[in-house]
Amino acid sequence: PAAADSITGEHLNRYVFRTAASVGQDAEAGGRYAVENLGKTFCYLAPDNVFGRQSSDAWQRVIESHGGQTLADLLVPPDTIDFSPNIQEVLDSGAEVLVQSWAGAGYGELFSQLREQGVFDRMRVTGGLGDREARHALGLDAVGMVGICKYSHILPDNPANDWLVEKHVERHGEAPDLFTGGGFAAGIALVEALKKTDGNADAGALIPALEGLTFEGPKGTYTFRPEDHQALQPMYVVEMVEDPAHDWAIPSLIHEATPEETAPPVAVPADSGDGYILETNRLRKEFGALVAVANVSIKVRPGTIHSIIGPNGAGKTTFFNLLSGNLEATSGRVVFRGRDITKLPLHRTAHLGIGRSFQITNIFPNLTVLENVRLACQALGKGNFALMSSPHRYSEYGERAWDVLRQVGLEREALVPARTLPHGGQRKLELGIILAADPDVLLLDEPTAGMAAEQVPELIELIQEVQKAGNKTVMLVEHNMNVVMSISDRITVMHQGQVLAEGTPAEIAADEVVQSAYLGGLYGDLEVA
Repeated sequence: PAAADSITGEHLNRYVFRTAASVGQDAEAGGRYAVENLGKTFCYLAPDNVFGRQSSDAWQRVIESHGGQTLADLLVPPDTIDFSPNIQEVLDSGAEVLVQSWAGAGYGELFSQLREQGVFDRMRVTGGLGDREARHALGLDAVGMVGICKYSHILPDNPANDWLVEKHVERHGEAPDLFTGGGFAAGIALVEALKKTDGNADAGALIPALEGLTFEGPKGTYTFRPEDHQALQPMYVVEMVEDPAHDWAIPSLIHEATPEETAPPVAVPADSGDGYILETNRLRKEFGALVAVANVSIKVRPGTIHSIIGPNGAGKTTFFNLLSGNLEATSGRVVFRGRDITKLPLHRTAHLGIGRSFQITNIFPNLTVLENVRLACQALGKGNFALMSSPHRYSEYGERAWDVLRQVGLEREALVPARTLPHGGQRKLELGIILAADPDVLLLDEPTAGMAAEQVPELIELIQEVQKAGNKTVMLVEHNMNVVMSISDRITVMHQGQVLAEGTPAEIAADEVVQSAYLGGLYGDLEVA
């Protein structure tokens, strides 16, 4: 879809430049406003396609970064006409604000049913507003909605828009619409680029002329961001009000957001041809004057075990918290499968495929082992906001939970309270809870901490089996050097928040700086492979 972030993100083609706004720009313009003015708790409703999923992700990212809370995230088949059960889920969520990101068939039906079922009376409704034809189809059902308008001919005040409106009315008898504005901006951009190339229309000349180009279009000033070819541009926060001359709603301007305010994160794959699943670029975390992680850059290949070692206070756990979204970085980037996830919170990175354990075991002690894993399965599925419902309602999660328990060797203990497991068994259960989401990357923070020495080999063997069977990538923070040296493909050594060294186990063991700072000569005689 034209508005999907992936066009100028993970699927970027160097020959493509986009003058239309993306769903990421919608979210940047509207998310902060929604938290500050509409409410603090949110429910999301979007079509279950690329457009809908990326729109919902973008709005959640922005809203949660400004202190908003997600209570429900509903993805609905794009051909839906009867929204009544979905709307009931919206109302049951208890959210103060509904963010809708609908497009295409059913747009008018959705708003009509939202009003019929009392949504506008019980909560605020926001989101992206479609083109003029879509708004006309809503009639007066959209009155009172506060949302994002990419373009309406009545909003901008500049010579380019005045000219476009005048000529469009002369030629077609009506004012221009969203797509006309985008096309006009594209034409202006091409003309300006051709001026820079002295008329040379070859791609090799036009692409660098367009990258970074700033030009005046119907919305004001546009700039093509060189990294992803997305045109940064003004966006409009509006309230839909009744048009006195017609039976439909028109946008009334609340706030014009600048191009800088609405610039989404760059999502172009970094070094995408190098085969890395997870990367950081100059990642940094400051707590006041304390720099816990100092400009750390690493690259992790898929299907490997990559260990992070270092003395206490080296920044290892803080680094894991930045990777998983448990902490927000002061600066730098985290890239997962080519996507910038630096600002995503913990539950969003979990949905994307990053599983995280902690130094202190995190389980529900009074629930059974099976219930712990079943809830983890359900938390990332369609029943994620109905955790107190009957376990029979979502039987597929029970089946998945049994599969996970067999995988981690806890099938026999499935029906016993989790608190009765020995410490090693609780560590296995925590691994099972992570595996319930079927993550691509497992971040394991000191998995052997507190375990009896005789229990360690069994857990390490299990981690290796899980990694190989599912082709998982494992990142491991561990103080047991025998474990690290025996199972790691790569090791990164951290010291005082910085990377001290990186290499294979044999290379790390032979590194004199590492020996001096951390290993203390224990592995100096290990042969380099």
